[in-house]
Amino acid sequence: MTGLVVPGNIAGRTVVALLLTINLCALWNGYFLQQARWLRQEALIDHLRRAYAEPPATVFDLVDGFADYPWHTYLGSAEVTGTLHLAWDHRPLFGFTGNKERSTILRDIDAATHTEGSPFRDIEPWGPQATIELVPRTPVLANAALARSYYLCLVRACDARSLIDDLVDVTVRVGPIPNLAPRQQQPD
Repeated sequence: MTGLVVPGNIAGRTVVALLLTINLCALWNGYFLQQARWLRQEALIDHLRRAYAEPPATVFDLVDGFADYPWHTYLGSAEVTGTLHLAWDHRPLFGFTGNKERSTILRDIDAATHTEGSPFRDIEPWGPQATIELVPRTPVLANAALARSYYLCLVRACDARSLIDDLVDVTVRVGPIPNLAPRQQQPD
């Protein structure tokens, strides 16, 4: 029986326990990141639904104030477009985070609309445009703190909708999106 407790065996168990701990911490960190992103998107969806029964444009540039903080990452075009669809159903809308995309993004999407089987075939990239400003309210919490405050609110039976509403201020400016490459003229 004393052969089971040898120095190498304890060291091995310690290494395994340490690796499991690191793995679990990384898993929770990724979970908190995704939870915080969902809360930002949920706040944006709620604000857009309340402000506009119909979308004011078909192409949207998201100016995401959360991206100015090191612990938050920007939302990609699939996430922004998905958020718009959750706010206003499955209309042919397109959204992106302009300062993270090339200035030719609308040209690229326009080319994709003419490709057989493209998921972008229903989008009109040169339709009405708007800029959505998503401004975080202070204090801006790190991902883990934001997720934790949300779950504490749920456990304490506080108003989770109010918590989500208080995360951001949203402003929509209808008009041309700045810093985009102009539409290429088609040869005659």
